[in-house]
Amino acid sequence: MPKDYTTYQLKSLLQLADFRNKFYDIHTSEPNIGKKREDTLALKKSIHSFIRVFCENHFADSDYTILQKELRSNYATEWFNRLSLDVILKLITYIIWTDKSMKGYFLKRIEDKTMLKLLIRLEHAAFSYCKAQERCKSQQINGACLCNKETRAQ
Repeated sequence: MPKDYTTYQLKSLLQLADFRNKFYDIHTSEPNIGKKREDTLALKKSIHSFIRVFCENHFADSDYTILQKELRSNYATEWFNRLSLDVILKLITYIIWTDKSMKGYFLKRIEDKTMLKLLIRLEHAAFSYCKAQERCKSQQINGACLCNKETRAQ
């Protein structure tokens, strides 16, 4: 079931999506994994900041049943483009927790551009959710929203 997000959480989701500019070169979309020690340290710092924002906002969700149903052997672009906010957050949770037991897993997901695809979709989904929430507010009667949750979750 789609979750309702507060304005503060939506801002934090957009903040997380913006980390793609720290993980990837803005112009080439290539991972910011440099040869220099400073580049590696900067990327690790960005990863830790990303995880901190993710956890501070209680976005972690380890109920992976939906992932087991939807997970594909290859992450096709069209599949990423259909992911809801809830599924995106579950995938990110999985990446963060797997990195705890398999050091370097998060970095590998940056290298193979899985995180780039997730963060782009996160931004689109969060903006869509914001727009739907605004529409919903304009359609309220006595404080009750006339929109359904599925509309807001896209």
